[in-house]
Amino acid sequence: MLGPKERKGALLVGLCACAALVLLIPAGCAARTGTEPLTVSSGDDHGVAVATTDAPEEPSVASSNRSDSQASQEECGTEGWEALGPEIRSAFEDAAQALKGLTVYIPTCLPADARLAEASQVGTRARAVVAVESEGGVLEFQQVIQGDMGDLPAERVDLADGRRASVYRVLGGILVQWAEGDKWYGVYATGFSREKVLQVAEVCVPRQESR
Repeated sequence: MLGPKERKGALLVGLCACAALVLLIPAGCAARTGTEPLTVSSGDDHGVAVATTDAPEEPSVASSNRSDSQASQEECGTEGWEALGPEIRSAFEDAAQALKGLTVYIPTCLPADARLAEASQVGTRARAVVAVESEGGVLEFQQVIQGDMGDLPAERVDLADGRRASVYRVLGGILVQWAEGDKWYGVYATGFSREKVLQVAEVCVPRQESR
């Protein structure tokens, strides 16, 4: 049986322990619900810091965002090529408006240095032509050509989308020409290799403005 002094001492010890427990419990809860990293066991009794779910770390702008040119090149699939700039796109849109009800072929991508140029319309009677300069050469996109190249010798090729095209060597340049129904279209180039002109023809897609 404890005497009066012993009971008093035990009571004081118990009160101190309860007070310490009351102080520790809120502190522990705050550590788990705040923005400070939690610490968990790694299996060898050493603490490992992890981020809390209450305050996820935002990715940096540099790592999460690509430049427009990077994104454009990836979409085009060809290094050094980009989607059409606003001036060139506007020129093709003007051609589409001028030929409402008829199909026009517009390239999805061009070399990054492409810029508008004067059209020569060599060897054609196209109803609309958009010309661009690039890499020291000129590309002319000929829309709705009146007639084909007749008996001029040609190399027949199949483009990726199933179009049958003819490749001509005309007046020091290369013409890739194809038909849609009874309408003819082409890309005439000077200063470019046959392979590059075919590559440009490959990325031309049809568009038609309603009447």
